[in-house]
Amino acid sequence: GWPAAGGVWVLKTSHRDVLYRGLGRIGNARDMEERCCLIKRFGGIFYENPADCPHLDLA
Repeated sequence: GWPAAGGVWVLKTSHRDVLYRGLGRIGNARDMEERCCLIKRFGGIFYENPADCPHLDLA
């Protein structure tokens, strides 16, 4: 998730996690701020600098 204030929230998951942990709710968020809150609630990691996130390909 990309919050308006900058940075990025990341939650690394598997298809199994989506089913068993109810992570599909993230995709149903009304806006990006709600999506970021859900990612945080499910244990996501915040990177102030998105380039520091090893899971993103920003090239």
